[in-house]
Amino acid sequence: MNVSIRVSLETANLLATLKQTDKDSFDAVIQRQINPPPVNAVAADRQGKAVDPAVLPYGYRVHLGADVHSAVAAKEAMLLTLRYLGSGDPDFWPRLSVRITGRCRNHLSPRREAVYPGRPDLDRHIVEIVPGWFLGTNINNDEKMGIIRQALAAAGPVRSSGVKCSLSMRR
Repeated sequence: MNVSIRVSLETANLLATLKQTDKDSFDAVIQRQINPPPVNAVAADRQGKAVDPAVLPYGYRVHLGADVHSAVAAKEAMLLTLRYLGSGDPDFWPRLSVRITGRCRNHLSPRREAVYPGRPDLDRHIVEIVPGWFLGTNINNDEKMGIIRQALAAAGPVRSSGVKCSLSMRR
């Protein structure tokens, strides 16, 4: 049974910042808030079985405050980190956008077409990270880490304390 609920735009934006992947639904976000998984059971192995992220033989470990998450791909680790840092702060995304504007394009923009201008072939690499903000993910891990470093600075010392994400080598 599907039930519709009304939420304000502000609440929808906050829910969007809590998404862990592109395909994560608002229902999944709300379920996690109501019944959060144990801190050490937030990752899954390749068969989908919940495991302690500290023992995964592959992927990236991301520390977000008191929680530890595991991401199979660097893109997923970056998205987890950025959404965490931007959660609850609507001014975070404009601050970050200014910090990571490239010479030829915008890594983060409120306009999808500004992310990879003149490159419709790269459209599939654009992620709507939160409603109204688009991020280009067709970048190498060094660039992803640069964006994460700028996001940590944009979030400020209070929000970024306890956040650790390294894409330098896969576990």
